[in-house]
Amino acid sequence: MVIDPSAAIAPGAILNAAPNCQIWIGPGVCLGMGVVLNAYRGNISLETGVSLGPGVLIVGHSTVGANTCVGG
Repeated sequence: MVIDPSAAIAPGAILNAAPNCQIWIGPGVCLGMGVVLNAYRGNISLETGVSLGPGVLIVGHSTVGANTCVGG
């Protein structure tokens, strides 16, 4: 798990990575309440400035591009 110090993670967010998987949270990322990140069979990368609104669920492996907003 790599979390940039400038990232904001709201209470209730769940970050889980299976063995040999990683979650990378870049600069300026904002995770809303109840966001669930579950890295499985690969890595989850949230690039600079990503915003995930309350209750967003990401399972598996993915890259969310810079300045993307999901939910909200």
